[in-house]
Amino acid sequence: MAHGREVLPAIIGGTLGLFGSLVIMIVHIAYPSIRNFFRKLIFILSIYDLLLSIGFLINGPSNHILCRIQTVWGSVLMTATPSWTATISFITYLKIVKSVSDSKVDYIQRWLHFFTIFISLVICIIWIIFSRPEVKEAYWCFEKEANLLFGIYCIWWFFLLVILIFYILCLIKIRQAYKAIMKIASQMEKLRKKEKLKIQLRMTLIPIVYILTSIPSSIKRARDYFQPNASDLKILDVLQALFLPSQGIFDCFIFVFFVRIVRKKIIDSLFKCCRKNQDRSLVIPLVRESYFSDEFDTEND
Repeated sequence: MAHGREVLPAIIGGTLGLFGSLVIMIVHIAYPSIRNFFRKLIFILSIYDLLLSIGFLINGPSNHILCRIQTVWGSVLMTATPSWTATISFITYLKIVKSVSDSKVDYIQRWLHFFTIFISLVICIIWIIFSRPEVKEAYWCFEKEANLLFGIYCIWWFFLLVILIFYILCLIKIRQAYKAIMKIASQMEKLRKKEKLKIQLRMTLIPIVYILTSIPSSIKRARDYFQPNASDLKILDVLQALFLPSQGIFDCFIFVFFVRIVRKKIIDSLFKCCRKNQDRSLVIPLVRESYFSDEFDTEND
């Protein structure tokens, strides 16, 4: 999804995002014991991140069929990812601030998931209908109408605003809960509530990761619209191509590598795998030795 100087950063960012998303998905599937409601949301987000990263790895000449695939692919995923991140922020808000029951939250997230897919497909259709065939060397393969671009920018910024608002509300509630925990006399109860608070705090990191990885792209989008004749900033193009598809790797660190229980399970699995391979390598020489010794004994008899 890049041209010229953006190609290498896009490949690096796309590869990192692809790797991180795959790790999250594999861990979720391989270890049923660590699954919970929040990890289910992360699993769905990792699917969107995976597809977005693949979109950044798709590249071809401007008049090539890959460019058309890239445009459609990108228009869907560039809407679905912020939409689902906003959904996670809203659901986290319902759980932390409003203390909504799991059944109600699950029902809400299903409808929001449907909304995410629906609005992404609508944006994709609009993108295809109103895109013009003129080609330019830029982030997207095809030049778009200014009004259409502004509408898509507004959707993008709307989701970023929603994510930021829910993050601030959740953070305020967590801070209040932490102050209340510190007043508890029982150490066991204090540790239990602190662990729960740690999980909630980790969930609030998802919107922050998305906002941080979207800063270069947001600045570039605003600059392209309000200053269409301004010269391109090389560093902004590179940062956009590098960070936008790499949300998967940041989420992977937060929810896999920095979580002690998950990290321990992965290490244990790797040790078991190594032991099995070592045992197999020892079995073959033992079998051969047993075979030749039996043959030798037979000859002596």
